[in-house]
Amino acid sequence: AQVLQNRRLALPHQARMATGNRPAAQPDVVVRPAPDGQLLEQRKIRLAAFRWLAETTGFHDDVLPRTLLEAGFEFDGRRITLIGPQGIWKPRLMDLPLSITTTPGGPYEDSFGPDGFLAYRYRGTNPAHPDNQGLRRAMQEQQPLAYFHGIVPGKYLAVWPVYIVDDDQSRLT
Repeated sequence: AQVLQNRRLALPHQARMATGNRPAAQPDVVVRPAPDGQLLEQRKIRLAAFRWLAETTGFHDDVLPRTLLEAGFEFDGRRITLIGPQGIWKPRLMDLPLSITTTPGGPYEDSFGPDGFLAYRYRGTNPAHPDNQGLRRAMQEQQPLAYFHGIVPGKYLAVWPVYIVDDDQSRLT
């Protein structure tokens, strides 16, 4: 039987503590490295997204409207959106997710544990779903993400960079 799976995220102040405690790669995921040029472009997109968030949160007192995140920013003449209809968001130009989102009253039981880590649920119940595989690869490749914490419908507190540091298939957390 296939079950929901979760990701644990380190917020920026926890990321340093968590980097030496990353689990080994899961055997059911095939990691295909992107060609060097493509990998470099994706790193540039990720850094541009973080710069954009730093600039934009200053104008909005740290709380960003969903419409602004959906509109995103321009990168080399192409639109990069930071949020989409699903909680795990991967823009077209990227191989791995750029962001994850939680919403108040949403369909998943995402929560912060007593250790301060966010237990983020997989999309659906299939561990092999492309979004879930993308999060697992982001963990294995230690790629930073943006986290959008919904505080009220349509308003998000942005936290970046966050890192996936655990993949606990048995506990669903």
